[in-house]
Amino acid sequence: MGYSYGSIDLLSHVNRAQAALCEELIHASGRLNAVDAAKVKEKSDRMRFEYYAERLDHPPLSSQPRLVKRIVAEMGAAEIRTDHPALRNFCMGVVEKHDPHGESELDKDSMQAMADTLVEKGVLSKLNGFWELAIPSMGDWARQTLRKASRS
Repeated sequence: MGYSYGSIDLLSHVNRAQAALCEELIHASGRLNAVDAAKVKEKSDRMRFEYYAERLDHPPLSSQPRLVKRIVAEMGAAEIRTDHPALRNFCMGVVEKHDPHGESELDKDSMQAMADTLVEKGVLSKLNGFWELAIPSMGDWARQTLRKASRS
């Protein structure tokens, strides 16, 4: 039986939530009613966010983490056909919007490599002829991470 990236990612989320619950059950000597639900959520979220960061920790994505997070953050609202030039052009548009002076020095080949890696690493998947985030909540994480970084 084959799994899509989306179903594997959902299983990963469930696994991380279970691991967080198990850690807290150990601390509570196995008494479920003594488990601190807020700690379980906090640990589960931390593990999920680490998972998202790991998905982007691959060259060439890891060379431009802020710009890649911007691409992920803007994917949710975008409608991008599943041909690679369209995805590359979307990525280039995000970079041009957030790096208008070209400080990142990314050319078409670099953007194509980023787009390909987003697909190869399962960040993006195809649905009905369009690219979408394989893990929709990853877009929320990217936006949240960028907001936090802009405040500091």
